[in-house]
Amino acid sequence: MPIEGCISLNRARAKENSAITRSINQANNTPKPVEVVTKVGFQVLADNEKNNKCLLKQNLQNASSEVAIAFPHENYIQQGLQIIKNNPDIGKLQVDTRDYENMDRNIYTSVTTTFNHDFKIFFPSDTHMVAAVAYYKKKYDINIHIVCEVQAYKTYELIQQLNDGEQLGVIARPAQFIAHVTPLIISKQGEDIFIIILDSVDDRPEFAYIIEDFFKEKLINLDDKKNYHLILADGDRQADSYSCRNDAFIILKDALRKPNVVSYFEPFKQELSGEFYQSSADDKFVFKTYSVQLPLFLFKTIQIDTVLANFTDEDKSTILKISKDGDIKTLQTHLDKYKRSVVATTTEISYENQVNPETNTYDQEVITEEKKCIINVYLQMKGFLMLVTVFPELSDAEGKIDASKQELLLSKYFYADS
Repeated sequence: MPIEGCISLNRARAKENSAITRSINQANNTPKPVEVVTKVGFQVLADNEKNNKCLLKQNLQNASSEVAIAFPHENYIQQGLQIIKNNPDIGKLQVDTRDYENMDRNIYTSVTTTFNHDFKIFFPSDTHMVAAVAYYKKKYDINIHIVCEVQAYKTYELIQQLNDGEQLGVIARPAQFIAHVTPLIISKQGEDIFIIILDSVDDRPEFAYIIEDFFKEKLINLDDKKNYHLILADGDRQADSYSCRNDAFIILKDALRKPNVVSYFEPFKQELSGEFYQSSADDKFVFKTYSVQLPLFLFKTIQIDTVLANFTDEDKSTILKISKDGDIKTLQTHLDKYKRSVVATTTEISYENQVNPETNTYDQEVITEEKKCIINVYLQMKGFLMLVTVFPELSDAEGKIDASKQELLLSKYFYADS
């Protein structure tokens, strides 16, 4: 899908007498490079008539006209910034910078794109995450736990506590020091246990392998007579480098509020594997792996226009919510509400992988461009809204983190490395 209103402002070419040894910025919390050329934003239709929120006026420099674009929840940004200022341990503010690199024959290309939002992306800490878990438990009666790799057995223990028809969410990460997280849904249906992997950037993340290997060992347990199904949901949706944690909470909240969310993933698209494990001559247990498509109602957080381009008008008309007064919220109206014009600055550096024998240097080219893009800011806005909403679970009377509340919530919901 083409990006609206992209205007090339500057092109500079330069040659330098030294080699470039630049690598991808390790602040990126995604486990694979982000393709900034094809994933920079949304082209969405204008439909803001019902939005009575505060408007931010954006001069789009298009035919000298000034266009007012809806900016939902602007007041939450200011409140959230104040909370972060007073409580640095609640999370970090990150610039929306996305890196991509490619080696084509003998040419190495490194691309860095910075989206110049009026506000940075809020990246929640573990403290904020457990506060959100506690808040969702109170408001929606849904259960979510945060589990690191070395505590993977906790996932198994949580499953054993499920009654028939119950489900829970897990926010998993390979290790406590790794920033990226993977949301999981676990559901018990009779003697069948379904583990749904909902990673925002990878259809088979590292934690899927951890779960699979761990549970295979457990399946020889004489007391465990269940069938396990690992479901890998193909739902590539995150383009920026810091929104995986906010995405995880949103998608788990929306999914777990469905009484039987597994039914929305059926029929399973493809069975990838099925292995039997035997604990005695008479008992067999099975662990199967499937590949499925993410249900459309869980694409609220989507940032990737190439994915959205494959949606039909019928797909976009998927109903997300019907209010008490009869207003219908669809996937399309949701995306329309959170569109915004943002300037993106891209610097592309290309150089030969071999030294030029005539100059004894690497031939290098630098290209800088600025583009105006229409993108979806739902994850960024929701991050601040969640921060303001859940902070009372932690705060004292003076708006500071209460250490005793923090310790209690971490001990209750967070299974760390140590």
